[in-house]
Amino acid sequence: MERAMKKIAISTIFNVCNYGTVLQAYATQYILGQLGYKSEIIKYIPERVNSNKVLLRTGGASAKNIFRNVLSIAIRLPGNILMRKIFNNFLNNNIIFTKRKYENLEQIRENPPEADIFLTGSDQVWNSKYNAGIDYIYYLDFVPNGKKKIAYAASIGGEDFETDEKPKIKTLLEKYDYIAVREKSAQKAISNLSISNVQQVLDPTLLLQTENWTPLFSKRKMKENYLLLYILGRDKNIIEIGEVIAKERGLKIVKIGLDFIISSKVDKNDLLCTPNEFLSYFYYADYVITNSFHGLSFILNFEKQFSIVLPKTFSTRLESLLYQFGLEDRIIRDKDDIDRHKFFLDYELVNPKKEKAKEKSLEFLKIALEL
Repeated sequence: MERAMKKIAISTIFNVCNYGTVLQAYATQYILGQLGYKSEIIKYIPERVNSNKVLLRTGGASAKNIFRNVLSIAIRLPGNILMRKIFNNFLNNNIIFTKRKYENLEQIRENPPEADIFLTGSDQVWNSKYNAGIDYIYYLDFVPNGKKKIAYAASIGGEDFETDEKPKIKTLLEKYDYIAVREKSAQKAISNLSISNVQQVLDPTLLLQTENWTPLFSKRKMKENYLLLYILGRDKNIIEIGEVIAKERGLKIVKIGLDFIISSKVDKNDLLCTPNEFLSYFYYADYVITNSFHGLSFILNFEKQFSIVLPKTFSTRLESLLYQFGLEDRIIRDKDDIDRHKFFLDYELVNPKKEKAKEKSLEFLKIALEL
């Protein structure tokens, strides 16, 4: 009963229109609740992702570039507004936030959230390229002295930290009581800063069982058997690979993502599905092709047959998870690898590795959170 009264403040990325981002935030809070802790996600919305302010920025851009940017914004604006509404609805209905909202380090230092424990959550919180430099709030540089600081499944996105940022990052990380990261590369990068006892753990989305996700599912949207394409960015190669595999397997093709690109080569484009619909699409799919880390996470959650096409950037995250479970043969690097889809993936061989990693991850959390 005493443990249930302990409160955790979570610093993680959530205010981005990205399915993996909002679902990892949900999963983190869900798991902490299952372990007997109250938690709030710190409502930190940095200026760089505040859509209203970003739209007004022109910087030193030329008149031609400003016109091009404004035109692009005007074309995409209706979709962006709807997309923001969809993700806000999910967050408001499924996430517990701090009452106070923060936009910068000064604000949160002056009035930090009240909590017994502070936790850096998952996703690319320590990726300086993604965050436009070191984001000190994700490094918990505002936490009052004497409070426990933990990192769970933090990601640096790539192979290493930026060289010029390493001294400062080392100082920030030395103040943590416990550190666990998502990728092997991050574990190595932090260990190279002479910080010991850094563990590799699973992304929080992989700590939940299928039955933990089902309450969020929407109704099935595609009656026919289908191959699901979940694409981050623009990659025509994935669609071409999907066409070949779908034809050989006798499947329709459903494409989801937030690229606003309608493909005439698929049977169904769902450009603005909700996070709930996203989960359902994965659950009911007969085969999945993706270039997304969290796409792979839900493939493993729901035990789907799949292929991975590595993205041009930040592929370390995907490769780390694939190699962790011995699934590197699911990577399709070019059309010569397409026949790999014919190899049936037996999850009876994968699940013991997944369960062992899950037990290790939960054990880390239990030890780290103990006051």
